[in-house]
Amino acid sequence: MSIFLGAHSPYANRRRKSIKTIITITLLFALCFFPFHVTRTIFFLLKVTKGVPCNTMTMVSMCYKITRPLASFNAWLNALLYFLTKDKGGAQCCEKVNPQQQHAGALLVPLRAKPDPGEDAEKDEP
Repeated sequence: MSIFLGAHSPYANRRRKSIKTIITITLLFALCFFPFHVTRTIFFLLKVTKGVPCNTMTMVSMCYKITRPLASFNAWLNALLYFLTKDKGGAQCCEKVNPQQQHAGALLVPLRAKPDPGEDAEKDEP
């Protein structure tokens, strides 16, 4: 079986979707991590350099602190992207509930309460 399948292959759509997902995840990774690594590098270079103005160091430090959460945000964005692009309709949670299916007991099943040990003893007595 060839790795490169033709355009008329039954797996062509899956392959295209996989490639789009890989490209999207890579771009998202670059978008989230590139500013962090650039500002971190500039921050460390300025930290070891003597004679850097205090205002410059403060500004770079603030940018560095702002880009750290953006880098961490990448993990959440990846999970959201995978959820929204899964095969079985990823956005089903946002659809309206069908009123015909919504009847008493369809959405919530009541839980049975476990009887207290004292109640069983009272019921057994004559």
